Amino acid sequence: MQCPERTRRLDHFERTARAYAEAIGGLRDLQGYELIAQERLVNHIREACDAAAAALAEHQQSHGCARAGVAQNLENKVA
Repeated sequence: MQCPERTRRLDHFERTARAYAEAIGGLRDLQGYELIAQERLVNHIREACDAAAAALAEHQQSHGCARAGVAQNLENKVA
């Protein structure tokens, strides 16, 4: 059974990672103040992405739900 909190945190991490990739893509053709503004946005989103990854890792470590999921998958394959 999936842990709902892990799923929520994983979804948040995935959304922030995609936003980060899109923001990086937005740097291509910019110059001057627009480039500076976009770089600031990229850095802000990167920090949010790092925080989302850390929150997911912390939950998995403290709750053990990632290990439980792996063990359950292994049991299903053996059975």
